[in-house]
Amino acid sequence: MFRNVSSYFLNNKFFCKKLIVEFFFLFCHAEHSEESARFFAMLSMTKYKIVNIQLRKIDKEKYLCQLNFIAIFKMPTYSFIILTFNEETHLPRLLASIEQLQAPLFILDSGSTDQTLAIAAQYGATVLTNPFENHPKQWDFALKNFPVATDWVIGLDADQWVSPELFAKLVAFKTQDLPTEVNGIYFNRKNYFRNEWIRYGGYFPKYLLKMFRYGVGFSDLNENMDHRFVVEGKTLIWQDGYLVEENLKENNISFWLDKHNKYSDRLAMEEVERIQRQRNQTIQGKFWGSPDERIAFLKNIWWKLPLYIRPFLYFAYRFVFRLGFLDGKQGRLFHFLQGFWFRLIIDVKIEELLRKGS
Repeated sequence: MFRNVSSYFLNNKFFCKKLIVEFFFLFCHAEHSEESARFFAMLSMTKYKIVNIQLRKIDKEKYLCQLNFIAIFKMPTYSFIILTFNEETHLPRLLASIEQLQAPLFILDSGSTDQTLAIAAQYGATVLTNPFENHPKQWDFALKNFPVATDWVIGLDADQWVSPELFAKLVAFKTQDLPTEVNGIYFNRKNYFRNEWIRYGGYFPKYLLKMFRYGVGFSDLNENMDHRFVVEGKTLIWQDGYLVEENLKENNISFWLDKHNKYSDRLAMEEVERIQRQRNQTIQGKFWGSPDERIAFLKNIWWKLPLYIRPFLYFAYRFVFRLGFLDGKQGRLFHFLQGFWFRLIIDVKIEELLRKGS
């Protein structure tokens, strides 16, 4: 019995700064005196300070032991960095999903006028403000200006949250369990659009590099819109470490259209700059490489396809070959808007920019 109890306390991975615990158990004084001594000795070697022990005799042989002790748990070896702008709708959901991890929390805001900053203060976050230009530059600012003291960093968007499966992985995470050459970890994103999980069309599984060694990972500034982190060395994929993403503002379709119209401006400009060789690709494309290397490989093909033809090809690939039609009504709408309409207006804007520059 004592062996099981001591194992529980030694291996408990729920992180708290300080916790006063009362624990009761019965033991037979004559039979278990040696084992109980080992139990208390093991506790003394952990971060548990016993502040009170009471023994109450139940009968001739049995005693009830009450332990009052302070348990000081080891803090996580990672910090969270979150980008925000008017995220009072989403931020409480995200912060509630990671609160019990007791990890350092940093929030980079770009001028919120709602309750975002008040919510951040409520959760004890360190907050900085930086004018928004694009996501890659915002992440670059965050990584270079926050006083991160942990070995690892997790970068999240405010409209994401940590699932119970991912939470369990983060609770159990130990740097020493990883090979030294592993510098990044991919989470598996579950994307929702207007309350519907997008399961097909190449949207699940979807692996995003969200956790990396601080000082090793960096924001890819060669991207103008599709921000991503880059690490040298090996990476791992947590296939069942689900990061859930759902932007509730997009339930209003006008919000989605306005947002993606702005995104199309950035992507069109980025692609024109690539045509003019003003912008390079940081990640070298490899079909059999990491998830980001495969995306880089496919992007190289995409950029070579003719304008106005490629939106039709991509939509057919996504909707038919990747079974996007199996998603529900909102899912099919999403594939059409994001996989065809969005790509088409990018091509229109690329042509306009090239015409102006000629």
